[in-house]
Amino acid sequence: MLQKIIENVMDLIFPVSCFGCGKSKSYLCYDCIATIPPPGRESSGIIAVFDYKNKTIKHLLWKLKYEKARGIAPALARALYEKLIENISELKSFSPENSKQKILI
Repeated sequence: MLQKIIENVMDLIFPVSCFGCGKSKSYLCYDCIATIPPPGRESSGIIAVFDYKNKTIKHLLWKLKYEKARGIAPALARALYEKLIENISELKSFSPENSKQKILI
């Protein structure tokens, strides 16, 4: 209960807005996720969610890693989840013939 009150007060003082377009309530909205281009290249067996040279992604990761803006994590996790589910279903990674494949997040 106290945690929720603190979060609401912090939202009033430091409102959350999308790093891409400025919409409120999210660090990265669905519209901006959709406009971020896919990674330029994929190595064999390595799949990236974003091109880390993209300025929005770079800024989000900087905030998350060095300024401890933990509220960014759910937006990035949602994108990671969607990409991971898509690739697991395509590769059938968990089938017996692919049992030696590894997933690193």
